[in-house]
Parts: sequence; structure tokens; C-alpha cells
Amino acid sequence: MNIFTKRRRVSVLGALLVAPLLLAASVAWPHAMSAAAPAPSAGAPGPTAGEPARTANCGQFSDVAATDPACGAILKLAARGVVNGYPDGTFRPQNPVTRAEFAKMAVLAFDRTPDPAGPLPFSDVAGHWAAVHGYLQTAVAMDAVNGFPDGTFRPNAPISRAQAVKVAASSLHLVPGGTGPYTDVPANAWYAGWVAVGHRARLIGTAAEFPVWTGTSFAGDTAATRAEAAMVLGNLPLTPAQAQQAISGRAAQAIAALKNQNMAALSALAHPALGVRFSPYTYVHVGTDLVFPASWLTGAFADSTVYTWGIHDGSGLPIQLTFSQYYAQFIYDHDYQNAPDVSYNVVWQRGNMINNTLEAYPGTAWVEYHFPGFDPQYGGMDWKSLRLVFAQQSNVWYLIGIIHDQWTI
Repeated sequence: MNIFTKRRRVSVLGALLVAPLLLAASVAWPHAMSAAAPAPSAGAPGPTAGEPARTANCGQFSDVAATDPACGAILKLAARGVVNGYPDGTFRPQNPVTRAEFAKMAVLAFDRTPDPAGPLPFSDVAGHWAAVHGYLQTAVAMDAVNGFPDGTFRPNAPISRAQAVKVAASSLHLVPGGTGPYTDVPANAWYAGWVAVGHRARLIGTAAEFPVWTGTSFAGDTAATRAEAAMVLGNLPLTPAQAQQAISGRAAQAIAALKNQNMAALSALAHPALGVRFSPYTYVHVGTDLVFPASWLTGAFADSTVYTWGIHDGSGLPIQLTFSQYYAQFIYDHDYQNAPDVSYNVVWQRGNMINNTLEAYPGTAWVEYHFPGFDPQYGGMDWKSLRLVFAQQSNVWYLIGIIHDQWTI
């Protein structure tokens, strides 16, 4: 895969003008999970002879079993108000999802507030509930949805599996490309790159939190069901607000430790099993970027070993430095503790090298400290960022990655 792109965000080709869907606003899914039904008392009758054993329900949904692979995702999203059920207590997991419904789901999954005043470039959505309530406008602003070449959105059409993956991936500002595991996805299909990046980011596939489309066949034009749509969105990373709540305290300690060169404090924050990976540029080379155990960090500044940390942008020469030298050039080259811009779990595509944080570190939370530029004569091209990545273990968020980012050639 080419890791370079000159676009801040990838524009969607005409063939990709397939907008995501959202669960119809007319479907009132409960915004909170109801308590599970109480267990029968000791004297409660069980099934009679010949009667099939009863299966526990998935929360409040009478037509989804607690053992259903989609149950966890459905309950996760229902607790946040992203999905709801029907008045009769069902979820109807095998029903298709419309494009408008999935757009709404994406907006809610990303904790975005619908904005009816936003621009809407589609010719066939006037008066549609998703436009009246601002879900489509917000989905457009998120880069989540697109229309068709004829200018329509087709809000009531079923969303396909390929379209659903594209919506989720583009909402995260992922860059399509590479090869996925499915044997029925042609290399020239408009969605091939989106499916590949979605699989690497664990939005789909066997390694996802909620495994979906786990076989060798993807069937990209098949309509996504409500259960499948819930699983795709259930596999999204933490929202920025969730990530900030989860790691802001640990991140503050880590950036202070880096500024003060207090490596003992940083070692205490590092993952006890995975250690910390150091990436000199935004593209994380999972197989070759150096990883050091937490115990090594304490004496890092005293280590006089010259390590090869990667390849210099531009010259292509190896980055051969001691840790102290690497720290000065590729970790704390500016006062990131006082950076003017701080964000959580946002995949910024600022330069011409792909930011693959989510693909390299699925299921994590990260914070980015960003300087938009220093010298006006460079027009912002001298920006710098430092990204700290945390993974959760036993309810504790540990530092596992330190990523330096800057404009590259």
C-alpha cells in the first residue's frame, strides 16, 4: 500500500457516491437498556416435556437471543441511544437498514449534534425526516455520506454492506487502500479499498470486537441487516469525548513526564506487557518501529546505544540516534504540554503521509498535541504534533505508543 497521500481527506470517487444509512427516525428504539427479566423463583414451572427450552433474550429485545453474536453491539448502541427497538419489544435484526437510517446511526454513534441548517447537496431529500432533523446534513459534514452521480441520495434504499463499511471508515477519516481478506471483492471495485482499510481497523472481520462478515466472502452489494449495521458501528473506537474521559488523566501525567524527562514516571505509565512503540512519523510501521519494555524506559537517557529508529523523510537515510538524540528530534522537539490544540481519538490527515493510528492500534484511545505552525512565512507547513496512544488492561489505560508527526515530503 502506498502510504502517501497529498489530500487532507480522501475525496470519494464518483463510484463511491454511495451514502451510508441510518435507522429510521420513525423507529423508536429505547434509549436505555431495560433490566433483564428476573430469574424465575424456585417454584416457577419450567418447560414441559417436549417443549423447547427457553432462550434468554438480549436485554429488552424479545427477538434477539442473549447468545446472538450481535447482542453485545446492539446493547452497547442501545445504551447510548444510537439504536432503538420497536414498540412491540422487538429489534427485527434481519430487517434491512435504509441509507437514511444508517446516516442517522453514524451521526449518533459519533456523538454529533444534528444540524438542519447545514448544506445538503442532494436533490431527492427535501421533506425527508432525515433532512428535516439534520441528520443528513451532519453526515455530509462528517464526510460520512455521499450521493450518486445523478445528484440523488436515495434515502429509502437499503444500504449495502459495502456502503456501510465506507460510511464507518470515512467517518473516521481513514484512507482507503490495500487488499482485504475477501475473495469476492474485485481489486477494481469502488469499495475494495474501503473494505480493506475497514478490515485493518477492525471495523469488520474476525478480529473485531463484534466479529461480522468473518468468512472469505463479503457480498458487498448485499443489503446490510440491522444486526450487521449495529455490529459495524459497535466496532467503532471510542468517541473523542469518551477517549478524553478515559485517558486525559494518564495523558497529562505522560506528557508531563516527557517534558521533564522523568522516565521513571513514564515507565510507570507504560504497558507492562506490550511496552512502548516509538514512531518518528505518523505512519506507524508495526513490524519495524522500535518497541521497548517499560523497564527499559527508566534508564533510557543513560543508554548510549545508537539505535535505528526508522528512515528519515526526504533523504531516505536511516535514523540512527541514541535515545537522548531521538528524544530531542522526534519526541519532545517542542513544548507539547502547552500545545494550543489538543484532540482525542481524531484521525487527522494533515500532511502527505497517511495517519494509520487506528489501523496500527485498534481498540485504543489516543491524544494528540498539535502546533499548527511557528513561522508565518511557511503558511502552516511547519506544523508539529505528538500523539500518545493508550491501551486498556484490567481497567487501566497504559501508554503503548509515542508517535511524532510533521509535514513530510
